[in-house]
Amino acid sequence: MLLLVLLGLSGLILLPGLLSGPSLDASVFVSVTGRMLDGATLYVDAWDHKPPGIFLIEAGSRLAFGWLGAWPSAWLVTVASTALTGWLVAVVAGRIGVGRLAQWVAGAGVVLASAQPLISAGGGMTEPPATALAVVALTLATGRIRAVTLLAIGALLAASVLTSFLLLPAVVAVGGLVLARGGRLGAVAGLALGAGLALAAVVGWLALTGALPAAWDALVVYNAAYRDANAVLGFALSRAVIGWTLLLTLFVIPPAALGVMAGLREGGLRGALAAACVAWIVVELVLVMLQGRVFAHYAVAVLAPAAVLAALGLNRLAQRWRASAGPNRRVRRGMLAAPLIAAALASLAGMAAKGTAGTELGVAPVRLARIDAVREAVEQLAGADAAVLVWGNEPRLYLALDRPIAVRYPYFFPLTTPGYTSAALVDETLDQLRASPPRVIVDAGSPSPGAPGFLPLLIDRPLAATGRDADLLDPIRAFVATRYHLVEVVDGWPVYVLNDA
Repeated sequence: MLLLVLLGLSGLILLPGLLSGPSLDASVFVSVTGRMLDGATLYVDAWDHKPPGIFLIEAGSRLAFGWLGAWPSAWLVTVASTALTGWLVAVVAGRIGVGRLAQWVAGAGVVLASAQPLISAGGGMTEPPATALAVVALTLATGRIRAVTLLAIGALLAASVLTSFLLLPAVVAVGGLVLARGGRLGAVAGLALGAGLALAAVVGWLALTGALPAAWDALVVYNAAYRDANAVLGFALSRAVIGWTLLLTLFVIPPAALGVMAGLREGGLRGALAAACVAWIVVELVLVMLQGRVFAHYAVAVLAPAAVLAALGLNRLAQRWRASAGPNRRVRRGMLAAPLIAAALASLAGMAAKGTAGTELGVAPVRLARIDAVREAVEQLAGADAAVLVWGNEPRLYLALDRPIAVRYPYFFPLTTPGYTSAALVDETLDQLRASPPRVIVDAGSPSPGAPGFLPLLIDRPLAATGRDADLLDPIRAFVATRYHLVEVVDGWPVYVLNDA
């Protein structure tokens, strides 16, 4: 029953994201997944810098629920992952003797916090499915551990990291919990074998498709340059996000702090689990600091261990109240449910904010209207199968246009990231454009001509501070200037058409 309730709750809170459309990152995942299913090779023909797990998971969802549409099938992954995480948090809490009310508060609290739009970005991100996989591994680690269990835990942890690198701390936490429960040498071998099998399957697939060098370039070389490019601006740009995230997750912090003290004091499975959850959270914070940037959706990766600790803390409070002349039973239940009420209020606030201004990665209504207007204009200028190029970083427009993308990149950040981009990379992109010129090019680099935004195409504008503005794009500008003409500016976005069109 709890799982069904959490599925409904997750879907309800994530509903604004379904209606308004995917965020920038989610648009990339949906777009790249679609190109994979059409025969493109991941990282070679359809590029992104996220590990392959998210694309494999979304491909599976697309095959099962694609009749609903590309975005709804990806959105369902977040709904199911969020609900599963909340349910398993309650299951883990029950295994260590936490009372039913505290279990439900912890499980529902995870869903309320993870799904609300300011943290979830409306759905479609990598963290929810990656966290769900890690929490399945955590759940197995709290039960009876056999050889096959060790293999499963190792494989799940590897799959989690292969979906989001932010779940690396879960490997430390869950692996440490398994080792703390005994059988160290055999446990290490079992975990390593399970993880190795999962990793070998993915690496083998990439090698067979000829994508391994491109995958290394995207996942290692680009991400290192991305981190360096954001080292100065990352936290400065994220202050408001950090503030919102702390406010929206405040419900879990006080009971989690009490849970740490209670669990470590009691020892046994409770103590080992509390220590594992603390390690998960601490290593996660260190990892985020090392990345040099913070987004609200990163909180998803730590909400599950924090909620397990909160369940321990709430259970401890309930025990104290029962043993003393404290408040009566009804008042006690209300006080234990207070964190859940706080999470619900925070979720409502997040839904309201999403509806008016979008999230830091989401889509504001004014941008949705602009995307729709450009879609109508492009449909009049080009046939259904004609390729397009979007100048800038607006992959949502590709999804709305639903037609071939002229280059391997669904956004221009790789071409402008210092330490990664190069003249050779720009020339490679230009060769793609020359070989098959897109019929239409849309300059979606700023809200309107002359407004600050991405590096200009043919109409000058000041730059917005992003840390990724290395300008080697003149060869592409020259190609556009000689082969295309401006036909109109649609709601602020210049639209160019091939001269012979």
